Amino acid sequence: MTQEEPERKRGRSKEGDKMAATMKNVDEIRNRVILGEFGVKNVHTTDFPGNYPGYDDSWDMDKFQKNFRIDVVQLDESSMEFDMVGIDAAIANAFRRILLAEVPTMAIEGLPIVAIGTILNFLSYDEISLLRSVCKRMDMICQRVLNQGFLKVERYHSLCQRQVKAQLPRRESERRNHSLARHADILAAVETRLSLLNMTFMKYVDSNLCCFIPGK
Repeated sequence: MTQEEPERKRGRSKEGDKMAATMKNVDEIRNRVILGEFGVKNVHTTDFPGNYPGYDDSWDMDKFQKNFRIDVVQLDESSMEFDMVGIDAAIANAFRRILLAEVPTMAIEGLPIVAIGTILNFLSYDEISLLRSVCKRMDMICQRVLNQGFLKVERYHSLCQRQVKAQLPRRESERRNHSLARHADILAAVETRLSLLNMTFMKYVDSNLCCFIPGK
């Protein structure tokens, strides 16, 4: 045996390992969608005829009907959730877009102000503030809802303060040792902060020069 023959055998073994690794990658590309850190892999169609040696990817209706199914996850009067199994991700996405296009939609800014206010009550203050850029009418309605947040805080603070004061004794010496004395001090400090906010910003809010966003 010459020195060249072992080198040829080692070369053939390396080619075989490389081919096995390639076939493994092909199976992964064909059969698995991978959710990575920065995106989703293997969602594009690659199993068309002639793309992979050794695979018969010609269209077969019987094979498609055998492998394709729809699993209904949830179904009620207003919504339906289902999984499409055995179909290419691009085709499933096309079905998704068709279904979205067929769903009736309505512009929220065309609704009465009372109805829009009721809908906005289900959103967070941050989400409401983002809707101000839709149009002038939405800006006006969202400003009103956001400004009402400050008024709600004032009313809630006044209610809590009245409830605490009603339980405190009238004598100052007895109040100091009462269990609600600390609560009364905190409510007094909050009242001072609210008064400062009212004097500083609310005159500009009333003039529609700015908007109060609760929580900020």
